[in-house]
Amino acid sequence: MKKTTKKEVKPQVEQYKARVKILGKFYEATGDTAIEAISNLKPDSSKGVCILTVSKGDLVKEKMIPSFQTARLFSGSRVMREVGLKNVASLFNI
Repeated sequence: MKKTTKKEVKPQVEQYKARVKILGKFYEATGDTAIEAISNLKPDSSKGVCILTVSKGDLVKEKMIPSFQTARLFSGSRVMREVGLKNVASLFNI
């Protein structure tokens, strides 16, 4: 007689999706939190105004980010990225 084991089924947790449009190009990333999804974005260029969209399921928030905040958010410096992420998070009420 063969014994069978039960597999545990983990409920799927819907992840946050971040999408940014910079200079006509779209970049997408996902994460467990909205801040993680935004920080996972890796655009080629950080010049100019960007449109940042954060969504989870049916809830979608979209903001236009000025060029100086875009440069901070996608900067090579860790400190500048953290400052930019904090400012953007306050815009989205995260």
